[in-house]
Amino acid sequence: MVRPADQLPPGTGASSRSLVRAVFGVVLMVVGILLVGGAGLCSAVFVVNDYPSSDSFGLALMFGGPFIAVGALLIWGGRALRRSAGA
Repeated sequence: MVRPADQLPPGTGASSRSLVRAVFGVVLMVVGILLVGGAGLCSAVFVVNDYPSSDSFGLALMFGGPFIAVGALLIWGGRALRRSAGA
């Protein structure tokens, strides 16, 4: 049975919230790092393998860029959550 926050023992509400924020921040950072790493590696391999083509960098940026941007935003958001949790 889940108790409301006003019925919890004193001192447990804020610490559990900060722990949840810190853990969720770390999860966001890990997902962001994996997304940036995967998209960046895939884009780099595409550019290197298709180097003579003049559009290879543009295509890699067009298809990989949004994933790199979303991953970077996840890293930034996770880091902000960890900082707000005091971890």
